[in-house]
Amino acid sequence: MAIVLPKSTEPQGNLQAQQALRRLRNDGLKVVMVVFGDDAAAKNVATVVERAVAHRPAMRELVRCPDSEVLRDASDYADIMTAADQGYGAVVLDLDFNLVSRLSPTEARDSDAVEGAFLQA
Repeated sequence: MAIVLPKSTEPQGNLQAQQALRRLRNDGLKVVMVVFGDDAAAKNVATVVERAVAHRPAMRELVRCPDSEVLRDASDYADIMTAADQGYGAVVLDLDFNLVSRLSPTEARDSDAVEGAFLQA
């Protein structure tokens, strides 16, 4: 099951989103794929990623980020924010929470590309 970050327009949405990512980073137990957007295309990407996560749920996590503005003022997540600003559909973070892969929206809908991105971590 995916972790869905709150939107920046929700009360304390920025703080809650950053805390959720901080918990994942501090746990250091899973490779994380963050999917950007809240439109139909992003939901399709999330479905593809969910299937990849289901193959190795103890090692992988899906984070849906419908509003990347929740990360705007968090320097810890500048790489993630930059990728969102550049139009990537998803990013992969390794166990140390380093950004290791960026997927275009087209790549992020391809199950082989998603699997390959997870394996890079």
